[in-house]
Formats: sequence, C-alpha cells, structure tokens
Amino acid sequence: SFNPQDPPPAKDRRRRGLGLGGRQILVLVLVLMDVQETASELLAALGRDVPSPGGGPACGRGSRAGRLDVFCERLEGALVGGGGDPNEEPTADASAAVGRCAAELRASLLAAAGEERAAACDLSDEIAGGLFDGSSPATDGADPATLASLLRTAGLFLRWSSLLDGEDAGRLSCPCMLRLYAGLLDESPPAEGPKDVGRFASICIFRSTYGEKPLNSRARKVFVEELDGCRLLVRALMRGGQPAGRLFTITRNVHHLVAACPREAVPGMERAVEECGLEEDKRNGVEEAKESCAAN
Repeated sequence: SFNPQDPPPAKDRRRRGLGLGGRQILVLVLVLMDVQETASELLAALGRDVPSPGGGPACGRGSRAGRLDVFCERLEGALVGGGGDPNEEPTADASAAVGRCAAELRASLLAAAGEERAAACDLSDEIAGGLFDGSSPATDGADPATLASLLRTAGLFLRWSSLLDGEDAGRLSCPCMLRLYAGLLDESPPAEGPKDVGRFASICIFRSTYGEKPLNSRARKVFVEELDGCRLLVRALMRGGQPAGRLFTITRNVHHLVAACPREAVPGMERAVEECGLEEDKRNGVEEAKESCAAN
C-alpha cells in the first residue's frame, strides 16, 4: 500500500530534488533553447562561406563546418542537460521554422554529397517539393569535413525535434534521405577523429528510425524492408578496419532494430552474416590457392 511518508522512487527523487516535473523540465529546456531562436541559429550556420581575406576558402570557426560545429556543441549541451516528453504542440510559427530548417539542411546534405550521390537517392519519391529553390547554398561535392558536420547537425536536429509533437523535421528521415545515409555508411572510408562521415550517417539512421511516432515507424519500415538496411548494417559491422566510434553507432542500430522489429530484421541479419562468411571463405580459398601455386 502507498504511504505518503515512504521515500519516492529514485526517478521521482531526482525530479523533486530539482523541484520540477517532467513537463516543467521540458518547458525550461524549450525556454533556454527557444524553437525559433534555435532555427534561426541553424539557418545562419548553414549560410554560405565567406572567402578568407587572402582569397582562399573559409576555415576554422568562421567556416560553414566551423559554424555548424559551434551550433552542434550548444544544442548537444542543452539536450544532455534537459529532457522529457513535451506532449505539447508547437505554435504554427515554430512548426514552420522547424520545417524550413529541415528543408535547408536536407538540401545542403544532398548538395554536399555530390550530384551522383544525390541522383542515387531517387528524389522522385518525395511528396514535398520546392526544396531546391535556390535558397540553399550550393556545395556540390563538399569536402568530407563539411559533409560530416552537416550529418552531425542532422542527427542532433532530429533528436531535438523529436521533443516536439508533429513531423516538421520529416524531410530528414524520408526515403531519399535514408538512401543517402545508407550509401554514405556503406561507402565512406574509415576516418579516425571527429569527422567520420560513416559514423554520423549511422547516427542519422538511428535518429530517423528510433521512436514510436508514425514518422519513425515509416522510416523504420522503409529502411528494413525497402533498403535492406539490416544487411547493410551487418556487413558494415563485420567489415574490418572500422574506427570504434563508427562500430558503436552501427551496433546501436542493430540492437534497436532487433528489438523494434525482430520478425523483419533478424532474417535479413542472418542472411548477411552467412553471405559475409561465404565471401570470407572464398577469399581464404583464393589466397590458399595462390600460396599453393607459389609453393609449386
């Protein structure tokens, strides 16, 4: 039986220690990180680079990648310091701001990935149009550091926007973007340090497919059933020479999909493991044959 004198559970004790409930914590976070203010900061960070005085490309904190990194550090700090489930609908202005940011960020990512990669994403499956209206800066085939910064921003933006009701950031988890993330994870060479494109692509896959909102469920279904994403993840996991940070994010995706949709995910993963084993056996057989010929 409940006794008012009994100490509250640990989770409640933490909240009471702050004097705040879950909804109040979220309201505090949104006051500190106002939706429209955050959107304005992101749009400014996505702006065109201004060449350095010497005529060369911008670099450091003043570059586009540097501005995005500053934005990510601030947003990440706010997310780590707060949390909760808002269950509140944003205002129309806030929804429009989130939607515009998602559109600009998506256009920037596709441009940075290069024309060939963008074409492989099959934009014809998009219902929402007008995203390439010339307002986003063109960065066709941007350097890996800028692409990594854009992907990091997209992952954090998806995490932040999940605190708001609605699907205003859905452009970043639509089928064409899932194709982009999958392709970048599959093809990006391993990179040590904080600018690993494959690692941030894997995080974007997780942020798109994780959760119980209809948006997340649709993205999960597309990734698993249409893109054969489980096979891609297992092959990426079993590939050698991967940095630890990338392997961690891939493992998190595998764990999440096995828990969220085991009937669809597990068979695909088992097939991928078998394929990788056969390929390894084939490679070993070829090497043994070469060694035997050399010995003879």
